[in-house]
Order: sequence, then C-alpha cells, then structure tokens
Amino acid sequence: MKNHIGLAFSSEQIYYAYFRSDADAFILEKVGTIPYHNKYNEKTFFNSENAGRTADLINDYFSSQNITLEDLSFSIESNLTLLKRVTFPANLDEPGKTEHINWDLAETLILPLDQYVYFRSPNKYAFTGFEEELVVAIQKKIIAFFRQIVQLLDAHLVTLGVHQLAAELLVKNALENQIENLIILVKIAANHTESTFLWNGTYFTSHYDFMSHDTGLSAYIELIKSKISYIESLFEHYKQPNILVDRILFYGDNIEDSFLEKIQKNMSIPVDRINTMQNLTVSETLQNTQIADEGNSQFVECIGIALDV
Repeated sequence: MKNHIGLAFSSEQIYYAYFRSDADAFILEKVGTIPYHNKYNEKTFFNSENAGRTADLINDYFSSQNITLEDLSFSIESNLTLLKRVTFPANLDEPGKTEHINWDLAETLILPLDQYVYFRSPNKYAFTGFEEELVVAIQKKIIAFFRQIVQLLDAHLVTLGVHQLAAELLVKNALENQIENLIILVKIAANHTESTFLWNGTYFTSHYDFMSHDTGLSAYIELIKSKISYIESLFEHYKQPNILVDRILFYGDNIEDSFLEKIQKNMSIPVDRINTMQNLTVSETLQNTQIADEGNSQFVECIGIALDV
C-alpha cells in the first residue's frame, strides 16, 4: 500500500491525516490543518480557478513537510451532498429499484437529477417485506472540482466521501467491539453543528444546524435533546419503542472538559469526547506530541476517510 492522505474539506479549513505504509502496517504519521488562501465561500469555491489555487495550497504545504502526494481521499461537508435512506418493496427488480430511487431523488434534490452523481449502498435497517439503501448524491460540478485538484497534484483519488460516513468509519474503529445500539455523534464547528446518529455503528441519519461557538450552552442542550427526541420517536414509529440513545460523543475544535461536564449534568445519557487515536497505530513522532492526547477529536473526518482504503 502506498502512503495515504485523507483530506477533510470544511468551511473553516482543510484537515489532513497522513498515513505511511510500513510492511503490513498502516501508521498514522501526522495530522494537522491547512488554512484556506481566502475565506471559504460555497458559491465561489467550486470553480476551475479555485481548484488551481487549492491544488497549489495543498502541494506547497506537503512539499514543506517533505511528504510526497500519492494516494488521496477527500471528505466534504454534508450540506454539499444529499444522504438519503430509500425504502422499497423487497421483491422489486433492479430496474424498478433504480426507477424508484431516481423518482425519490428527483422529488428531493434542488437541481435536476442529471446534475448529480449518486452512489448506493445496502442499508441493514430493512423491515419485513422491504429493502433499504443509503443513497449519496453529489453535484457533478463538485466531483469535477476535486478531480481537477487531483490531476493538478499528479496524484490518485482513492475515495470521495461525506463527513458523516467518514466519521462512521472512525467511530467503528475507535469503538471496536464496544459499539452500543444507538450513538449520537455531535460535531461542533465554528459556524455550525452536525449531529449524526449511528445505529450499531452505521450511519442512520444526520442534521446540519447553523450554530456558532458563541451559541449559549442552553441552546446546545436544547438542540441535542430535540434531536434525541426526534430519533427515538422515529424508532418508535417503526415499532421499536425500546431503542434509546446510549451515548453522546462530541468532536470538533475547542471542546473543553467543562463544556462536556455541563452537558452531562443536563442529560441522562453518558457524554464523552471521541478519541480519534484509539485503536490506531500511531508513529512515535506523533505519540510524543500533545496532539496525541489533546485536541485530537477535531481530526475525525480526515482520519476516517483515510481509513476507507
């Protein structure tokens, strides 16, 4: 396996995780952030000119770190994509499934369906007589943007995914053999909050809310409680009334212990910060830096997407 880099593009900056191959081992050598050359603007970010600037930014940074760009994986924020669980009768043939998914997406997406690329994966939350698939739709212009970056970097794109699915991979790895039934994974960023529900360690649903670091603690608590109430009522709707949230895991920048303690006092559910380095082979260099112990929860998506190889 070649050296591999996971890049998570957020509205604040680019997060990266650099893994190197050593015989049969896949070792996390370095994690960090790359500031954008200009303030992020979704309306102007995904154009050809900015692809060139972004490629130069990435290339210059890793050149300064003496890291060769070989295999890359990219993860993007959920507000740039659509993740949808689509249910249909179990006896439906493949053309019928495709037609049903196309109809469902056409009713949901803002732009015409032909402006998107989507991929499907089986979903295990099927009910008697039905099947379900997770469908991820991404605009073609976004796909083209990242392909252009990879071409300019003369690298190989292994995976293009979404933050929630990258986080799912990381959680499965970090909580190996101890995954509870229903977990809520809360990301607190500078200008938004993402809450993702994992059922038996696998993506179930997520929400994107525009809340900043300046938002009061009580607002976060009410937000989390409303999400939990919604998801538990959803399971009850599907006649599984005993399914309750087992744990809340937080990640993101500047999450202090005092914040988690205050959240815990207001919740009847265990609250913790996810440890992204758990169950990973970490280089001695990285072990000797504070990042291995403090603040590492901000690197969930870039590590998760790099593990998807």
